[in-house]
Amino acid sequence: MNALELLASLLTLLFVIGTAKQRIWAWPAGILGSALAAFSYVHVSLYAEGALQILYVLLGVYGWYQWQKRTGSSPLKIIAWPLYKIWIALGLLLSFGALVYWILTEYTEGALPLWDALLFSGGLMATYMEAKRVWHAWLFWIPLNALGCFTAYTQGLQYMLVLYCILTGLSVYGMLRWKREFDASRG
Repeated sequence: MNALELLASLLTLLFVIGTAKQRIWAWPAGILGSALAAFSYVHVSLYAEGALQILYVLLGVYGWYQWQKRTGSSPLKIIAWPLYKIWIALGLLLSFGALVYWILTEYTEGALPLWDALLFSGGLMATYMEAKRVWHAWLFWIPLNALGCFTAYTQGLQYMLVLYCILTGLSVYGMLRWKREFDASRG
């Protein structure tokens, strides 16, 4: 399982670096990395995280399609959501997370059901925002990746632990880069 976990981690790292730099090749790397990571998470009873990886594959296809819509060689346009949309996104994240938590505690003996549920619902929301090129997505990714460090550590996923620690820093980088590009586009 370690070789699979390592390959999934490396592909996911490529995805985040490529996404931060707005490179379309990032999406196929993320799709493959997520498909491989699903096995690692299910193996350690993080069922929602495993399911999330499968959804990441589908969202990766969506994101890849969205990013192909750009015109010519101009960079992808970064957008901002108004504050009310961010609050709605956070409310949806927490509500859906509560539902996933209930499902995990009622129907599985999964490890860390609360954190697993929050990673699941938060990851869906942040990926959707990322596919839409909303710079605020990174504000969701920073705490989610920090939480991923904790879950990977407690479940003995060594490569995923290193990955999530790196991703936390890269999320800060992505946020600063996307925010700078958003501000520059506004003139």
